[in-house]
Amino acid sequence: TGSSARLNAALDVIVGNVTATNVSIVSGEDIVNAANSTKNVTATNLRLAAVGSIGTSDRHVTTNIDNVSASAANGSIYLTEDDAAIVRDVAVTVTEFNSDATSTDITDAAQSDLATGADGDIVLVATLGNITLTDGDANGTSVTANGAGNILIDALAGSVTANADILSDTGDITITADDDIEFTANVDVTTSTPGTISIDAETGTLTMDGTANVEATDSSARLNAALDVIVGNVTATNV
Repeated sequence: TGSSARLNAALDVIVGNVTATNVSIVSGEDIVNAANSTKNVTATNLRLAAVGSIGTSDRHVTTNIDNVSASAANGSIYLTEDDAAIVRDVAVTVTEFNSDATSTDITDAAQSDLATGADGDIVLVATLGNITLTDGDANGTSVTANGAGNILIDALAGSVTANADILSDTGDITITADDDIEFTANVDVTTSTPGTISIDAETGTLTMDGTANVEATDSSARLNAALDVIVGNVTATNV
């Protein structure tokens, strides 16, 4: 309580219920939602790093957090958040107590964004509250899916604000919010064929800054809103 927890394994980390202010989970293979878990992670700050995948398409890692960063080097990311979520940089330090009564600080350095390799998909769902995508490491990016990796950002009862780029090489990008969607200055949402882009503000306004770009190279893009669609720059074969 009011402190930090770090879980690390050379192979899988099968997560039950972890509660701390700061949580870091590091896996040499996959991060898995354990059977009978009620909430995998309850924290303010969450850092997830796996060589394989984080969650699965039919069993997401479940969270109640404020800030999150996740990296799956050779797999996909599947996260479902109770409330609001901010994608940003997260670092976690814990103290290990040694057999000689000394202590050693272990730090998982600041990690930013949601990122996959090896054609990994990225899914971030917020059940209640808003999703805010920020750039924590000055590379201009908040969400990056490698290769054919697909992206879903879905605020089921809130809004989505992107303050940094959302990128896939050739995967589909879907951004959905119950309320508003906003792309702020210089934000790029890009993919290329066969990947498409779908953006849907179901009951609200879709707002692009004049310097924001939606680009589906040799492919298709769809922008939809119940209220206004304020268009920045959209490039695709079919719009």
